[in-house]
Amino acid sequence: MTAITKVYTAFRAAGVPEDEAMEAAEALHAEISELKLSEQRILGAITTCEARVLASESKVLGEVRINRWMLGLIIAALVIPAVTPYLPNG
Repeated sequence: MTAITKVYTAFRAAGVPEDEAMEAAEALHAEISELKLSEQRILGAITTCEARVLASESKVLGEVRINRWMLGLIIAALVIPAVTPYLPNG
């Protein structure tokens, strides 16, 4: 027994006239179908957004890695000249 048949049967059991019960069951079925399509579109949009976030995250992590190296080089460039006079052969 399909969902539309169950809804129709329930309306008929509740005393709704046959034509109204059929129209209501078909309308409900159409709404459910539309909601399922909307859900699929939303899930597709979420998947697309997740992919974009993951791509952005990879890019940001790469930039952070480069910034760490740059900071390390800057610290080395500042520390080495400051420490050299205190070394035994400096």
